[in-house]
Amino acid sequence: MSQDFLLINGELLDAGVSSSAAGAVVRRRGSAVLIHQGLIVALGSEKAVRSRARGDEPLVDLAGRAVTPGLVDSHCHLDGVGMASLCPDLSATTSKAQCLDIIRHAAAERAKDPALAKEWLLGLSFNINVWPPSEVQDLAIADLDAATGDIPSVLVQFDGHSCWVNSAALRASGVDPAAPPEAPTGGRLGRDAKGKPNGLLYENAMGLLRLPPPTRELRARHVRLGMAIYAKNGYTNAHVVGSGNHLPITELLDIAAELHASHGPMLRVRGYPLFEHLDAALDHRHRHARDIFHHVAGVKTFFDGSLNSHTAWMLQPYQGEGENAGLTVIPPQELRRQVAQSNAAGFPLACHAIGDRAVRELLDAIEAVGSPDLVNRVEHAQHLSPEDLGRFARLSAVASMQTCHLLPDWKTADRVLGPRARWSYAAQSLLDAGATVILGSDAPVVPCDPRDSLLSAVWRVDHEGEPHGGWYASERLIPEQWLWMHTRGPALVTGEAKQFGTLEPGTEADLTIWNRDPLAAATAGPEAIKALTIDGTILAGSFTHRTW
Repeated sequence: MSQDFLLINGELLDAGVSSSAAGAVVRRRGSAVLIHQGLIVALGSEKAVRSRARGDEPLVDLAGRAVTPGLVDSHCHLDGVGMASLCPDLSATTSKAQCLDIIRHAAAERAKDPALAKEWLLGLSFNINVWPPSEVQDLAIADLDAATGDIPSVLVQFDGHSCWVNSAALRASGVDPAAPPEAPTGGRLGRDAKGKPNGLLYENAMGLLRLPPPTRELRARHVRLGMAIYAKNGYTNAHVVGSGNHLPITELLDIAAELHASHGPMLRVRGYPLFEHLDAALDHRHRHARDIFHHVAGVKTFFDGSLNSHTAWMLQPYQGEGENAGLTVIPPQELRRQVAQSNAAGFPLACHAIGDRAVRELLDAIEAVGSPDLVNRVEHAQHLSPEDLGRFARLSAVASMQTCHLLPDWKTADRVLGPRARWSYAAQSLLDAGATVILGSDAPVVPCDPRDSLLSAVWRVDHEGEPHGGWYASERLIPEQWLWMHTRGPALVTGEAKQFGTLEPGTEADLTIWNRDPLAAATAGPEAIKALTIDGTILAGSFTHRTW
């Protein structure tokens, strides 16, 4: 339940009330804030705020910590974050050998438990783009078979758009490993130099797998773990988008409501069910209206693939890959139908579009059949053509971007896109063209660590400080723009700016507490960003995370 209390001796700041990140300004809001019944009642100097208090509220001494509006992750897979915390983590591996060592150990441990010996083994977040080229060229399904034996095993590429599976997984799915069927439309099967299947499945080909569905109890555990991870990272709200690899969003919203009833507020969720679940989305909206904690905010669809799987749909082919310019998972005419039908139902469409051609075709669809009264979203908007920058503002289309992806992506983008990589994660150019940009993580594709988002957006360097001076540094954001894109911006996009995103009397008491001013740290440089910590998270007037 929400509490009444008084925060003192802090440093309160937000990014202002502009309708665009281009107009974001740092507002210093005082040193104290009074919270009653889950709302901000007063803020300013300690003396002024105490004059508004009853006098019996508990005091929380911030000891100089900074307070911002609660952070919002504008694109994530919440249950996937929880599930990933229970699976072998392959994100630090840089070779096939390292990857297989971890999976071999996990399979051996699982084989010791009769109850788990035949359960599917999932390994997450390997990145084949950083393996030695010879290992990629010689990749064989037999490599994974040798490490896992008869345990059905699936290793998911960190972008979620391809996976490497063993023979046991294919057999359990009714697929002959030696003679798999043709890949479905919008998918591709990986093959070795001799044309034999190597166990790689791309995009819609992953639909060949028949993983057993998790129990309701396990799904609830994944959601709860995900919420706890978000709270520790300072988030109070998440835009959770549908994916065929994750829990249906309406079911996730129901689980979130159950957890709220049994454990109190943990995380606000704005759900975007897959278009194929449009009827369920309509039913959920009818039953739950505008629940301030968990509700359907729009509908999600996929249009193309990803950069790292070389399936993002580009205007020109990938360098060194012949005619491969990526692919679509649905035809353009089907995309137009989904835009029209979603908007007709009153839902904005949040469409996955990474490649520059996919983005252009999506903007074409919004222009042709979209409702001017709804804010449709271009999820990722990762690689753009400069000719399309101004269209976002003209069409009221939001760029929902994840600059944190450039940390692992920038070298790959340079290699496979060449000079076209200049228009990757072009956040500042979009702002200059009048677009609305909001930021997310796409967790568990990458961690939901706000420091990674801040580092990538403001400095455009990876954890090693590369490339020197920033990757296409003209696209760097200033710190207050970053804060706007994680607070005020998402609230505007979901139509909730009166309740969230700024520090104002009457707004919801959703707060992120930092060890120091994050904007000053961002200005100081990458090392200062790395030294930031999330010391507390408050949701609806209740602490969901506290370190002191």
